[in-house]
Amino acid sequence: MRVSLDQVLRQLRTTADPYQRLRDADELDQALVAARSAVTMIKKATVNELRDRTTGYGTIAGKLGVTKTRVQQIANAADKHGPVVVAVKDETDRWYGQPDLAGGAGSGEAETANPFRPANQDHPLYGQKLLARWMDLPYDEHVSLYALHLHGDDGSIRPTRMTLDVFDTLFGTTTNQPASTD
Repeated sequence: MRVSLDQVLRQLRTTADPYQRLRDADELDQALVAARSAVTMIKKATVNELRDRTTGYGTIAGKLGVTKTRVQQIANAADKHGPVVVAVKDETDRWYGQPDLAGGAGSGEAETANPFRPANQDHPLYGQKLLARWMDLPYDEHVSLYALHLHGDDGSIRPTRMTLDVFDTLFGTTTNQPASTD
């Protein structure tokens, strides 16, 4: 798998509008941070998959051309987790995603920082301020690398990752049905 980061950077540098260039650069920066976390977890899972009674850290290190200590560091990397949006509610009080998943300690609700404005202006949620329901979850294969910007309790705006189900509701090609009505 080869992805040309140079091509993405070249495109970013040639964006004419400086404000758009800055927004795009910030979005790319956030995606790279999130991707690094995901790649760390993939490497950890892969090392642990390779390791068995006959294949130790030393064997894996030799095949990769790194030290045994580095392989041990990869295998023992801390699991990443944090707040993840599991559902969003539109202005008609319809939920999308899994609103019943969150509840109790380590969960909450917050409004999106801005009205939702995807490229598709025909999207049924276009222009709406959404209410996001989030909970503390591991950043695994069910969590998108992309984030919604939510209002924090202290008034700050916090990028908060979302489940793939929420991502598909907001940006996917399918039209998701509401999860429930409150």
